[in-house]
Amino acid sequence: MRIQFVQLTIGKKHSFKLPFFLKALQALGVPEGAGESLEVGEDPAREGWEVAIVYVTVPTRLASFRIQAPKDSGTLERYEWKRGEERTQAKVAGFDLDDEQMSL
Repeated sequence: MRIQFVQLTIGKKHSFKLPFFLKALQALGVPEGAGESLEVGEDPAREGWEVAIVYVTVPTRLASFRIQAPKDSGTLERYEWKRGEERTQAKVAGFDLDDEQMSL
């Protein structure tokens, strides 16, 4: 299963507030360690979860858009996000409402 958070912005940069995503994952009941391989007898609901974060901006800002460094790096380690690598794990996409096309 996959859970994907999408944030829309027209800014040149955007903050990366990892505790927000952690609280949302917990509220949705996504189990910690959801991306790990299971041992015999473990809860099968934990298997196969993937957590994705996507920032969507206008195409004219796509090339220069930056995600700010999180002050709370490591917050999502329980969900297979690597401490210090969160900005490279997040995706950035461009979307033009006039053309209704999305580019990654």
